[in-house]
Amino acid sequence: MRDFYCGGVARRHEMGELDIAAGVPVVSRGQVLSQTGWGSRAQLTSAAVGAKGTDVPQLWLCGGSGGLPPVYQRFLADGCEVRLVRRHDCTVGVYYADDYADYCLLTGVLPPDIQASREQQTTAVFEGIEDALLMRA
Repeated sequence: MRDFYCGGVARRHEMGELDIAAGVPVVSRGQVLSQTGWGSRAQLTSAAVGAKGTDVPQLWLCGGSGGLPPVYQRFLADGCEVRLVRRHDCTVGVYYADDYADYCLLTGVLPPDIQASREQQTTAVFEGIEDALLMRA
């Protein structure tokens, strides 16, 4: 993938098919800022992705029967210091800066009760984002 340079930081987006036996490919250079993907529950469980306690903010969507190939995508950066944003013992984002701005990238701030109404889940997510940003401030 091509790097994009801005403010002294190289950024890169990677995506591809997830090899269930091998798991997510090893990063060749840079640091993962965010990692997401899609697959059936069985596929993602077999690949051992999204384990609690990871140092990479992750959001893995489960669905389907496995008829579609599982995929992953991630956002990487090189040339900056990355600090984790944690909430309730989970990594929910990263903080980093370049020569022009400070960034807080949140991934995986989820509602605690998926049985709640859509309105309650939305409110919980926005409150979670606010909590995460206040912790970073």
